Amino acid sequence: MINEIFEDEILNQPDDMKTTIDFIRSRYESIEFKRDKINRLIFVGSGDSYIAPHSLLLLIYKYINAHILILTPSDVYNYNYDENDLIVLISFSGESKQLLRAKTFINNFNCEVFSITYNSNNPISSGCNYKYKIPIKSNRLTPHATDYMNTLLAIALFIEKYVGRKLTVLDDLPIKVREQIQLSYPSVKKACNEIYKSRNYFFIGSGQSYGSCKYASAKLWETGGIQSIDCRLDEFPHGMHLMANNEDSIFIISSNKEVNNTVDEVAIVLQNIVKNVYVITNSLDIKHSNHLLINKISEYWHPFLETIILQLICLFISNNNKYDVIKKNGINANFEKYNKVHNLLVR
Repeated sequence: MINEIFEDEILNQPDDMKTTIDFIRSRYESIEFKRDKINRLIFVGSGDSYIAPHSLLLLIYKYINAHILILTPSDVYNYNYDENDLIVLISFSGESKQLLRAKTFINNFNCEVFSITYNSNNPISSGCNYKYKIPIKSNRLTPHATDYMNTLLAIALFIEKYVGRKLTVLDDLPIKVREQIQLSYPSVKKACNEIYKSRNYFFIGSGQSYGSCKYASAKLWETGGIQSIDCRLDEFPHGMHLMANNEDSIFIISSNKEVNNTVDEVAIVLQNIVKNVYVITNSLDIKHSNHLLINKISEYWHPFLETIILQLICLFISNNNKYDVIKKNGINANFEKYNKVHNLLVR
């Protein structure tokens, strides 16, 4: 069966999450932060490692009373740092070339550095003041699923450590993710049977859901160049809507109940130009007919369940098009040429 490895990776995430929670809580129990001295908390990463903290912004703001920055490695050089900064370097591989260069620059300043990487000896975590290592080994050739989910989880566990008390909702999160897989698998598969020949896929959202939109676009790119675009909800009608037509599909993602009326309105209006418009929320009040429901969960933890739906969209669109996500034989069939560029710039 095509993409069996990718599907297994998605379905096994609840077990992977339980392993990560137990591993990090037991292995890094002694870490203590000087919270009263931290004025800025700065996350640095690229690709999914840049997207992940954006997806958890609401959770970060809820628990951490500091100025928050989320930077790419190249952004790092635009700032100065001091002893009141805590910098979190995120790289699942622990080998990101640009992040290593940024780390060398950061080392010129008197600030503390925390790393989140895979559980291996790697140059990113080496020499950091604090580190979390994720115990889950994934197939790095698939559109990243469990490594992204467990990076989200590691950030949440970092927040737990930062506030100095157990966040009990984390204990139930693997169960919630398993329930979401069971709920979404048939409905997403059915939806993708209808839209897999779309010309473009648009993912639009607001707040932290925009982080999930960026993740969704990246996953479709990683299958081999499926055309996908992410945009903020309020910005879409300011010109990007001119790029859409009836050959496309649009997904609107919302984790905030305060904007659900807006989401409903936007979904209905957009059907004037695009037939296939889907809404991804946990609200039962959504009137729009194409609704991919997220199980009830606090909006702070919404991204973990959004991620499941978006991974399944990637899986079923790839399957229906007979794209092998490991060979990357999607729209851009000459994967070797593109992979060479990736390795030269990233690894």
